[in-house]
Order: sequence, then C-alpha cells, then structure tokens
Amino acid sequence: LQPLLIALADNNVVEGIGNIEANLQGSSLIPRKVKRNIHGTATLKITDGAIKGINVAQMIRTHYARIKGTSVSGSNVQKTDFSALTATLRVGNGDVHTSDLSLYSPLLRLQGEGRANYIEQNLNLLIRTSLVGSLEGQGGKSADELKDITIPMKVSGDWNNLKYKLVVDDVLKEKAKKELNRSLDKLDSKIKDEKTKEAVKSILNSFLK
Repeated sequence: LQPLLIALADNNVVEGIGNIEANLQGSSLIPRKVKRNIHGTATLKITDGAIKGINVAQMIRTHYARIKGTSVSGSNVQKTDFSALTATLRVGNGDVHTSDLSLYSPLLRLQGEGRANYIEQNLNLLIRTSLVGSLEGQGGKSADELKDITIPMKVSGDWNNLKYKLVVDDVLKEKAKKELNRSLDKLDSKIKDEKTKEAVKSILNSFLK
C-alpha cells in the first residue's frame, strides 16, 4: 500500500498489504476538478501493517506516567503496528468521511470516525483507543491498570504534520468510574439495609458528576 499512497497522495503514513474496493464516479479535463468531482464509496482493508509517525501504546504510557507522577522508559520507535485496519469511506467534494474506522493488534483496539480532505491534504479524526493486551513487554507494566478503558484521542492537522492528543480528563474519569463500580459491588454484599445502600451509592456517584 505504501508505494500507492506515495504515488497518489505524496504520503507514506500507512504501510501494509492493502485491498481497496471502490465505486466512484467523476469527470473533468482539469486534474484538480477531477479530484473534487469524484464521489462514491470505497472499502479499505489493510493487513500486517503499521501507522508511521506515532506509537500509540508509548503515548498512553507516557501520559499515564505523568498522571501518576512517575517516569517512563521504552521504545522510541514512532510506529504503531497492526494486524488489520478497515474502514468504509464516503467520498465527495474532495472530502473522505468514515464512521467505522477500526484497527486491531494484540495490544490495541482503535475505533474512529471523522474526515480527511485529499485536496487540502488535512484530516480531523476522533479515535477511541482501548488497551486489550499487556504492556509489560514494552516496559509499561503499570499502564496495564488502564486495560479495557476507552481513551479518546484526537488526530488533526496537515497530512505531513499530524497532531495527536489524548483526552486525559476522560481517561481519569473512566478509570474513576471503574474503581467506583468495584466499590459498589463490594458494598452490595456488605450493606444489608437497602436505604443505606442507596444513600451510599448516591454519595459516591456524586463525585463523578
């Protein structure tokens, strides 16, 4: 896939074995207008590949270490490997929209939605990231506390200068909810009086509002 991206879009952010099925229409004798006039749909499936320019697992570890006030070490390779990446693309007026971007690896699950403009060469995506495997092998054992927690990440900017931002506040809130649910489960077995149980739950839930 990488040679194709370089040839068509002067971009090599994704590598892997790609399969693209497209149903597109458009016409013009002017290259720029051809790009803008194209419309239709396409499906993208990439296997055994990588996204270059970001190491998502390392980024999560670094942010989580800052939250806990600890240091972090690990790989400096800015690449996120995946076993499969899929998306349905809706094309029109130079924009490509997707609502079902998915990336799978033994360590991560990513679900995303957003748009890219291949004329202006920029994009804006919201990615929901979940750790599903252990980071221990990458020197990040403590970050396993975030396993199965959804971590929103915003991706935006020019294709050759993308910005990646984790929504850390949401991570903390999600973790707090998870810990609260564990506490509530323990309360169910220890508090017999229903009124007392509901009162305690109400107080604990109020901290997350």
